Amino acid sequence: MVIPAITKPRDTNTHNTNFVPDVLICDCGCTTTKTYIDWFTSIICDLMGNVIKKQLRTEKVSEATGFPMVDEEKARAILRKTPGNAFDFFIGMNQPLGIMADSLPDFCEKIASVDIKSIEFHTSRGDFESWIHFLGDHELERRVRLIRESNLAGEELRQRLYTTIKARNDELL
Repeated sequence: MVIPAITKPRDTNTHNTNFVPDVLICDCGCTTTKTYIDWFTSIICDLMGNVIKKQLRTEKVSEATGFPMVDEEKARAILRKTPGNAFDFFIGMNQPLGIMADSLPDFCEKIASVDIKSIEFHTSRGDFESWIHFLGDHELERRVRLIRESNLAGEELRQRLYTTIKARNDELL
């Protein structure tokens, strides 16, 4: 692939002012504005920067936890909707709330607002860990298990679960 060179126009009698961007001419003859090139370049740099930051963050998590890195395909699989295998919230045995989460982002939202009795019920049984294991996120499963083993209760439990799940969700996005 040949990328054409871009140069300033040869005509020095242009009337560019501070409000009119420089006009650039490609070696194929088309013209564009310097502002457009600067804008396009900044977008490419931002995108590449985000990809690099995400890669570095994933590698850092992998080194710290000993778990394999999560590539983009695996992240998509973890974040996917699972309508046939949604998590059903209960407040006790045979006491469903009628609230379901069909993806990790949806689960995160529900944790923020579902009845605290439901969170305590499911945490004590390891239900959240089992569903997260089903999603394929062994790192988050481990983090949630550690929260369960810390024996938190009430809003402190909700807050810890929410911040942990939200942080993992953000890592995968």
